[in-house]
Amino acid sequence: MTSDRPRDADTRRAEGGRTVPDGHDPTADVRSSRRAARVRLIALGLIGAFLMAGLLGGFGVRTGEARSAAARDGTTVGVRYPAVARPGLAVSLQVRVARPGGFDAPIEVRLPLAYLRAFDVNAVTPAPAEETSDARDVEWTFDPPEGGVLTVVVDLRVEPGVQWRVEGSVAAASGAPAGVGFDTWIAP
Repeated sequence: MTSDRPRDADTRRAEGGRTVPDGHDPTADVRSSRRAARVRLIALGLIGAFLMAGLLGGFGVRTGEARSAAARDGTTVGVRYPAVARPGLAVSLQVRVARPGGFDAPIEVRLPLAYLRAFDVNAVTPAPAEETSDARDVEWTFDPPEGGVLTVVVDLRVEPGVQWRVEGSVAAASGAPAGVGFDTWIAP
């Protein structure tokens, strides 16, 4: 029995074994699914690159080195510092003060408090003979070492809430002052 009923406004046609509404473009579905596949592929590639960088130590601690020019008396300051770190990780700051002919007076080493506040200072080795601070800096005074080199190691842990860039500097004096600046980047 056939009906002579008029077709609805939503006319349908058979295509490829399924019924689709008139005016529907099946190539749009193909383009849309290809675009979605490309987006998924790019997202998976980015996630894979992120994981690979983590496995290869790309987000770990990296150290940097900075050295001052020689002061009038030949004193130089070298710093091995955490160039990149993450919150909660243990790092160290190594300050090397050298002077040809040795030191005949105590050595004063200054660091900015703003830099040290980004860290928990666990230990300073060797222990300073004296420690003072003002509103901007902390100053450690060390007895003259045997020979012409004083090496100070500051054991630190990055504070959990610290992120981005922290500016640091070290100045040393036992006669003519010498100093060097550096930056530590704290990754989130």
